[in-house]
Amino acid sequence: MDYRIAERVAASTPSAVNQILAKARHAEARGRDLVYLLRGEPDFATPSHISLAVVQALEAGETHYPPLQGRADLRQAIADRMSRDFALSIDPNEEVLITTGATMGLYAAIFSVVGPGDEVILFDPIYDPYATVVTLAGGTPRRAHAVETGGHFAVPREALEEAISPRTRAILVNNPWNPTGTAMTREELAALVTLAEAHDLVIIADEIYEKIVFDGRQHTCLAALSPEARRRTIVVNSFSKSYAMTGWRLGYNIAPPALTRAMWRTAEQFSRSATTFVQYAGVAALTGPQEPTAAMVAHYAARRQIVTDALAGLLGRRPNPPEATFFYFLDIRPFGKDSQSLADYLLEHGVVTIPGSIYGPAGEGFLRLSFSYNDEALRRGLERMVQVLSAL
Repeated sequence: MDYRIAERVAASTPSAVNQILAKARHAEARGRDLVYLLRGEPDFATPSHISLAVVQALEAGETHYPPLQGRADLRQAIADRMSRDFALSIDPNEEVLITTGATMGLYAAIFSVVGPGDEVILFDPIYDPYATVVTLAGGTPRRAHAVETGGHFAVPREALEEAISPRTRAILVNNPWNPTGTAMTREELAALVTLAEAHDLVIIADEIYEKIVFDGRQHTCLAALSPEARRRTIVVNSFSKSYAMTGWRLGYNIAPPALTRAMWRTAEQFSRSATTFVQYAGVAALTGPQEPTAAMVAHYAARRQIVTDALAGLLGRRPNPPEATFFYFLDIRPFGKDSQSLADYLLEHGVVTIPGSIYGPAGEGFLRLSFSYNDEALRRGLERMVQVLSAL
């Protein structure tokens, strides 16, 4: 039977990371011993006070439909933390949407502002599902290619200007930036806002790694940068990375009222809202102790140092450590192989990594390594990787 799958779905690109994972699992099923440096999620358990809040909500019978835009207490908790952390005044009743995670938040944002014929600027290298979401919304992704300097990635203004056309509707930016590990500076963000104002564009800011920054850096929320930034920005965030809650599927979007109302309508057709009792977990995360998050970030910093030390021995020099996230975007150009070939070579020798080329042309010459693993697994993977690459 010809099921005639919708063209928009048939034309969408499967997640490259999931394809690599499937390839690795297949190798394991054939008896291959593999060490993973691939995962993009915390290895920590959700802090206990967050889980307890859900148990209490379930025992209290909080199992019915939530409000479309999300529970009022969670929206208020989000507004309070934006005021506390960024001095940003948010109306919890008009400017917040609770989502089933950042992926749903991206769909709500993009489907609300992008239609057939519209274009969205993406920073290359990009988290690969971004382009698929734009395409499914009927839009066209346009890449602006970043340049790496000393481990910091930035898109030159001329590259952004070149990517913009009369059909451009929005710019989608991930800050901190997966896969590069870059934390964009206030100056870079301000320049982006100036460009968006000049071309009357919306900025969609995916800020899910906001808590995972190193070396004394402080995250800059794009919407809090200036009144103009506030007027043009949709912030997409979630609890997954900051509170080790990837399996809970809980996030939120913040935007001016007109954009938020559009996202409410979009979300109504996709999923209504996040699970009622899970929203209690969000309140507990934001209003409860923040020490567990600080401890996780401290562990990531220590693991980053483990990777840095191991790679320094391999390269004969100190590599540029990531400024944020739990990803090392390793410059592999000295090894004389393209990123896909090197990732395949490492997989053959028992180490699973991600080639930078899957994130776009600007990612070629790099390999993404995750240090969101416990120290023992991380050291084992690095020892094997160093041994393999030293033989090249």
